[in-house]
Amino acid sequence: MLNFIIGRNNSGKTEKIRALIAERAPENKKCILIVPEQFSFESERSILEKIGAQKMLNVDILSFTRLAFVINEQYGKALNKTIDDGTRKVLMSLSLEALSGKLEYFKRFSSKPALLSNLLTFVTELKQCAVTPDEIAEISGKTGNKSLGKKLSELSLIAASYDALVSRSFFDDENLLTIAADMISETDFFDGKAVYFDAFCGFTKQERNCIKSILPKAENVFISLCTDRDLSREGVSVFENVNSEFSHLKECAAEQNVGVSSPEILNVKEDGRSPELVYLEKYLCGEEFKPYKEECDNIVVCAAGNRADEADFVACEIKKLLRCNPTLRCRNIAVIERTVGTYDKELSESFKKYGVPMFEDKRRPIGIQPVMVFVKCLLALCAEGFSTESFMRLLKTGLTALSGDEISELENYAFLWNIDGSKWRRDFTENPDGLGFDVTEKSQEKLIRLNDIRKRSVLPVLAFKKDFEEADGEKKSRLIYEFLIKNGVTERLREKIEYLVSSGDTVLCEEQDTVWATLMDMLGKMASAIGETVITAKRYSELFNILLSAVTLGSLPQELDSVTVGAADRIRVSDCKVAFVIGADSGVFPLDPSTEGLLSDSERKVMGALGVKLAETAEYKAVDEKLTAYRAVTSPSEKLYVTYSLSNFDGTSMRPSEIVNNIVTAFPTVPKLDTALSEPLYSIESDASAFKVLATDYCENTELVVTLKKYFGEKNEYSSRIRSLDRIASGDKMKIRDSKNAISLFGKSMYVSASRVETYYKCPFEYFCKFGLNAKPRKTAELDPAQSGTVIHFVLEHVLSLYPKPQLIKLSDNDIKRIVKNLLSEYLNETMGGKENKEKRFLYLYNRLSDSLFEVVKRITEELKVSDFIPTGFEVKIDEDGEIPPYAVPLPDGGFLKIRGSVDRVDTMRKNGKTYLRVIDYKSGGKDFVLSEVLSGLNMQMLIYLFAIGENGEEKYGDVFPSGVLYMPAKKGTDALGRKATSEEVLEQKIKNSRLSGIVVNDKDVIEGMDRDVSGRFINVTYDKKSGGFKGDLLTAAELGRLKTEIDGILREMANSLKAGNVEVLPCEKTNGRDVCAYCDYYAVCGFEQGAPVRKIEKMSLKDAKKALNKEGDDVG
Repeated sequence: MLNFIIGRNNSGKTEKIRALIAERAPENKKCILIVPEQFSFESERSILEKIGAQKMLNVDILSFTRLAFVINEQYGKALNKTIDDGTRKVLMSLSLEALSGKLEYFKRFSSKPALLSNLLTFVTELKQCAVTPDEIAEISGKTGNKSLGKKLSELSLIAASYDALVSRSFFDDENLLTIAADMISETDFFDGKAVYFDAFCGFTKQERNCIKSILPKAENVFISLCTDRDLSREGVSVFENVNSEFSHLKECAAEQNVGVSSPEILNVKEDGRSPELVYLEKYLCGEEFKPYKEECDNIVVCAAGNRADEADFVACEIKKLLRCNPTLRCRNIAVIERTVGTYDKELSESFKKYGVPMFEDKRRPIGIQPVMVFVKCLLALCAEGFSTESFMRLLKTGLTALSGDEISELENYAFLWNIDGSKWRRDFTENPDGLGFDVTEKSQEKLIRLNDIRKRSVLPVLAFKKDFEEADGEKKSRLIYEFLIKNGVTERLREKIEYLVSSGDTVLCEEQDTVWATLMDMLGKMASAIGETVITAKRYSELFNILLSAVTLGSLPQELDSVTVGAADRIRVSDCKVAFVIGADSGVFPLDPSTEGLLSDSERKVMGALGVKLAETAEYKAVDEKLTAYRAVTSPSEKLYVTYSLSNFDGTSMRPSEIVNNIVTAFPTVPKLDTALSEPLYSIESDASAFKVLATDYCENTELVVTLKKYFGEKNEYSSRIRSLDRIASGDKMKIRDSKNAISLFGKSMYVSASRVETYYKCPFEYFCKFGLNAKPRKTAELDPAQSGTVIHFVLEHVLSLYPKPQLIKLSDNDIKRIVKNLLSEYLNETMGGKENKEKRFLYLYNRLSDSLFEVVKRITEELKVSDFIPTGFEVKIDEDGEIPPYAVPLPDGGFLKIRGSVDRVDTMRKNGKTYLRVIDYKSGGKDFVLSEVLSGLNMQMLIYLFAIGENGEEKYGDVFPSGVLYMPAKKGTDALGRKATSEEVLEQKIKNSRLSGIVVNDKDVIEGMDRDVSGRFINVTYDKKSGGFKGDLLTAAELGRLKTEIDGILREMANSLKAGNVEVLPCEKTNGRDVCAYCDYYAVCGFEQGAPVRKIEKMSLKDAKKALNKEGDDVG
């Protein structure tokens, strides 16, 4: 007899089924309860409580899959190893590979990863609907549609090939129900037993065939269905699909000549349920139509800005509920999302913030586990060449013999010299200090150590790769296992497990055991699937990754009492008192019926008309979604929360779904919250959430903020964060509070380069990071602007030192080109390690420098032809051990500041018994001399060098007259003369566009010594016809003296400021059109935001800057 137990949600169907079992089991009558997989544990626990352990021996609780296995174990033959989802993907990929020459329709999609999943879904659908590949092939020629016919023909071919491949080594448990349905009819398994089906919304045809076979064998069959009492109601209802299932089951009984009793109809239980939730259930079923008249206290609708705000609201509200209701437990609360994993990150962070324990009814990918990453990267190294990325990921799993320091050292060298591919096979030869550095004894020792690390880590992989490439599928799997054992991976895993045991982390310990067992199982399945077929390393890697993508780890509840989070179509919470239905946005919950897959709705209808009925259409799925939403919102007994987002994370607006619209329509007084409008006090339910409120409103002098300050002021763990908030609120600058620490870091007496001074005045915090903390970014050994500049300096230094002025100005163009080429070659071989191992692009860019250098040397010769100054110093070192002692500035506390550096070029001129001296700086980038910037601490480098030589260079240069500082462009000049211009015209134009920038002392001998014609071609100085003097970038000797005094003061200010610990984030504003933050290596850590205060650089003309300088000089005087 077939018996139906009919009722809507919360009508007690499950309780009724369990009560029937509890009546029968004590009489030693056998009962079989069949429930969905995720409901079996709860069912077993509940029935055990009802009847006790002894009577429980008369009850079997099974899922359909477990039932099929039990029947086969008792009556069937021994089965091959059961296939899993990952192996299914592997075999489907192999099937497509085998059929590649026969496919036309699917050939263009064969490389797309989604095709495997779609094909496997289709094969599963065939089995669940009890349709064979032959039946698909049979109708393929009858569709009247050539494209559909071709598609179906190839689908039948793929499905048949896949089934054949599976049957060779595995048993597909998706066939088990079909086999079990046949066995049931021929065995006595169900004879005299009562069979109960509970908690199903519907059945597949495969499951229905099992029920059909059970009906004539069992004494009684009871099936509970979630539907209303009017089974004949026409039109769209949330129960429409369930009612169709009811009709299908009655047809099964009729075909087996089994009687059907009148359905037992249960009414919704209203006792113990809040009146609002009782009314909502009736409203959704069409039993109530009018709006709810009373106040609505037990349903809440909340709009949130995004998913993170939703999650925060849910966690905060749960904490409030638990605090205000001592009888409510976490296990009585469910958080229901429509699709598993949608809110993983947000809920995890929010629950942690509010201290709410959570159990996620989900599985996690296993591919992120260290040993899985190790094997995945090992295979990638065999399949794709020796990729540095894969190799470093393998090393960083911590499962190799290398220490963390050794891995870092190896990675830094690989990053520096762009080591990749075949370069790992050869000894490293490049300087580990970088491009352009001298090879020292220390760097040679480091290189030897790096090569030792390389050999220990690379050679085992290369040996494995050689053996692996030639092996068949079975041997490949065995080689992986042997590599793991031989190279100590298992030992290091054991060490990790022992550490976890000693730390008391048994959950992670068990997880590692599971991961290893899973890997061994995967290797076994790969061996079985591929067998003795020889496949490439790349193909094996692809198949392994396909298998890995489908393997997951289950989540175990880590607390006995925790909130359950799960997807609406699989979550089961007994005694659910409060439910949070989250993500109730249009198209999200309920889901829009999926139109994805290999067959469209219209194609399925064509197939149905030809007698082959597959899974249901979009219309059916839409009704199913309504039922899923109905079951979710009617699951709690006391209170319901429904939340939705107003936008997703990319800012796209979102609308509430019909769940929200139905509730708002049915309950005009329902509380409609908006997280954006909530009061700060509302979100305080934990220390973490309270501190967030405090940090947000720290500067507000409210009672709440004052109370929170007092509360957290008494908590030691928050003391450093409170100090940070105090500093921010008071507007204090970033500072090293203890001056002793600052002096320890920077020194009482400071010894710095001239370029460091500019760094400080560009931004004190950058100086602190770069020279205080010595935090330097990694750089690759490439020909970047800085390295190009070093090469240019080398060539110009040697050209001018090898060829004195009289010779230099007589050199022909060809001579200059030859000299430049030879010097570039010399630098490449002696300083950069030669051409070997250099990238093509590097060599291309390097060779291009010859064109630029030829032009620069040409401009220098032209300038020297009209100048009486002679280059006499090159790369002049200003230092304790240099040609010129450092520039010293005494400090008030008895210390001193010494400035060191290196001058690109020093030119001198003997005239009228005097030695005039100027300093030249080569600039491969654009840079202009701006006096107002010097007065603000920038661009002082060249002037400091000039003053250092003036004060300390007597031994080398005698008593000199400082004559000026000049920037010389060391790059190709520009011209816009067109193709018809002569070489002389082009050169003249480039000279004009590359004029030296700087400041010159306003002295007739100096000016005419630099440019006899005072033409303005090379320096920005010309005759002033009105005054009879000169005009341009000029300072008098007295003004240069005042500038030295000003610079000394700026240097002293920097030293004193550093000693006081002033390292604030205060970048100077744009200078020369450049944003100092744009290329700062520390921008990511300083916290500076656009609109924050910057150090103002007063922009003044040279005339105004000189006025300011003279005024300051007068004030000092």
